Amino acid sequence: MKKIKIVLIVILVFAIGGIFVYNFVNKNEEGLDSVKADYTMSCDSIYQEFKSNKEKASQKFLGKTIILNGEVNSVDNAGKNVTVVYKINTGEAIVRCALDSLNAPLLKTAPGEKLVLKGEYVGYEDDLMFVSAPEINFNRCVIVK
Repeated sequence: MKKIKIVLIVILVFAIGGIFVYNFVNKNEEGLDSVKADYTMSCDSIYQEFKSNKEKASQKFLGKTIILNGEVNSVDNAGKNVTVVYKINTGEAIVRCALDSLNAPLLKTAPGEKLVLKGEYVGYEDDLMFVSAPEINFNRCVIVK
């Protein structure tokens, strides 16, 4: 009888642990569709903020959700990973938006078209060896309808 209780306790502990691990591994992050944007701006205007003071702009926007609008320069499609590159009118920089996995298949746009995306600002790169122009980077982007 004592052995049966011990076995049942061990099974219960493993079951609870398994449920916890399953939920942790398969946790779905909240999509940006339902997140209220902190800012709404054009790609040109966000670049102007970085051009005037990149440290201040990085602190202001880091981790913020921003609705961006502008002209598509290119769409980089690498399997399930789709990135929209916006054109800055001055040609001095680009805004790069990586679409989330649910929105990537929905993208139906071509270079030269206007597009509105909502994404999370993740960084500004201008001093790396492989960056030809400054890049303002966004992740988890969704198409704004």
